[in-house]
Amino acid sequence: DETTMDKLLDACKEFLGITWNDYGTDNMLKSYIRSSASRLSAIYGFDIVLDTDSDEAGQADFLAHELLLNRVFYMREKALDDYETNFRGELLTLRNLGKVRGYEEREEETEDVN
Repeated sequence: DETTMDKLLDACKEFLGITWNDYGTDNMLKSYIRSSASRLSAIYGFDIVLDTDSDEAGQADFLAHELLLNRVFYMREKALDDYETNFRGELLTLRNLGKVRGYEEREEETEDVN
């Protein structure tokens, strides 16, 4: 939603040291945020709660938030090809957290059926 996007935009601008307001820069960063959120959700296998102030945010969501900030940085610097190499361990952790969540949800469904 728009409130979450505004929070993420502010977090990215702070992370990147951007202290000015510029429509073009903001739109570019929003595009990078959407792209990064989509990619990280695909790696995790579930939707990510990007508002880390939410009570629903868990370990994977906090990890994804940090990964998102760094991915936006790499995109802005035109170095996205280095991102997955440099954050391989963290991305694997995110993927594994998603696999664990999927396993736990399947187990719960099995228990509910029995």
